[in-house]
Amino acid sequence: MQSCTCENVYYRDGSSCSSSCGSGTYNQLAYDYYTDQRCYSKDRSSGGSSCYSTSSCSTTCDSVYYRDGSSCSSSCGSGTYNQLAYDYYTDQRCYSKDKSSGGSYCSSTSGCSTPTTSCTNVNYRDGTTCSNSCGKGTYNQFAYDSSTGQRCSSKDKSSGGSSCSSTSGCTATAKATCSITLSGGTKGNNGWYKGGTVKATLKTNGESITDYGINGQSGEKLPK
Repeated sequence: MQSCTCENVYYRDGSSCSSSCGSGTYNQLAYDYYTDQRCYSKDRSSGGSSCYSTSSCSTTCDSVYYRDGSSCSSSCGSGTYNQLAYDYYTDQRCYSKDKSSGGSYCSSTSGCSTPTTSCTNVNYRDGTTCSNSCGKGTYNQFAYDSSTGQRCSSKDKSSGGSSCSSTSGCTATAKATCSITLSGGTKGNNGWYKGGTVKATLKTNGESITDYGINGQSGEKLPK
């Protein structure tokens, strides 16, 4: 069994950085190669993995880095965010080195002026009411300010829009006349016709005419 002679050692990183303000390397702890026991006399103050420490750094703001703030350099349009300065070593704020712009791209409308709704110039859009409640007409028109898009109710129109048609106001008082013409055929004693042609003409409200042509067949009776 090997004794702990510490003649042959290996190293593990410790927890102390060789620099207390900036970049350095971790201290190294020595262990006997065979017994894995500590060999304090062969420890090293550096030489391990890379490390970085700010434990003894003072905030001088001689070296700084920047982060974006929340204020855009433009209050109406495109700009860049303000920049907040931080000490490179201590990460503390360096207010005297802040910048009002230069950060990431930003855009804002907080300072843009809103156009006044004067209704001097207006655009029209169709409404939903037809100018004629029984027949053809045009839709009513809603007025909007051409600059702001706001409603200008005082300039609305009751008609003049797209074509429309409505029957909501029509009254159900249609009048119809009917005339019947018989061509050919013979009439029996019982009122039945045999053969020939029957033509009925229906005229509604004095406007439309509908003709019905019926080829007479044996046994067809003309309705009264």
